[in-house]
Amino acid sequence: QDHGVTADLSHRIWSYLQRNHFANKKAVKRNDIEVLKRLPPSIVSRLNAELYVPALKKHPFFFQYGILNYSGLCHLCDTVVTENSFTAGEDLFEFGKHAEKMFFFTLGSFLYDHQDFGLQKLRKGQWVSEPALWLKWYYCGTLNATTSSQVLELKVATFASVVSGHIKTLPYVHMYAQLFREHMDEAGTVSTWHTDLWTTDELTDFANTASGVAPSFNRSESDRDRFADERADAKE
Repeated sequence: QDHGVTADLSHRIWSYLQRNHFANKKAVKRNDIEVLKRLPPSIVSRLNAELYVPALKKHPFFFQYGILNYSGLCHLCDTVVTENSFTAGEDLFEFGKHAEKMFFFTLGSFLYDHQDFGLQKLRKGQWVSEPALWLKWYYCGTLNATTSSQVLELKVATFASVVSGHIKTLPYVHMYAQLFREHMDEAGTVSTWHTDLWTTDELTDFANTASGVAPSFNRSESDRDRFADERADAKE
């Protein structure tokens, strides 16, 4: 108003910028910050854990994996997980394409379009395309960013290599994968499970059952503190 602009016009300009400018700016990724590239490996690993573990542990498999083998979860964060950002309107993947990544949503909103189940809105704290971890998978729908968005991408091929190197937790991984595949076989490929989205309740059952076949690692007190409130955090 100091410049002769009415409150109504100011509001309209701000609304326009939110819809057409800010919504189309890509979120800043950690790799875009040059100074972070100069940090020593030990600090980078700690930073990876601080940034990625909260998102991963919302998923039942990774939650239990972190309890059993926190160092293994950190290893995944260091070698398998990367950040990516998308502007409004960009596709993360398209129907029928070979699935090479699992996605965890950390910022923004998304729209998943499935030919049988229609449109589903997704947001921070959710994930998509887990089946790609356990079997050869092709995306069952198209995923689109509806705002400036950021995700964690978990590379399927690297994931298999890393978890195979942690021998003590391999029984857990194998049992979870077996339960996952068996459930899909029982449900049938033309069922509601023929989708890139899976519900938390079913996955929690798989993870709880599978965790019984693998002893937990001895973890330091600081590691235990990281997961002290994990159940509450995972449900937020």
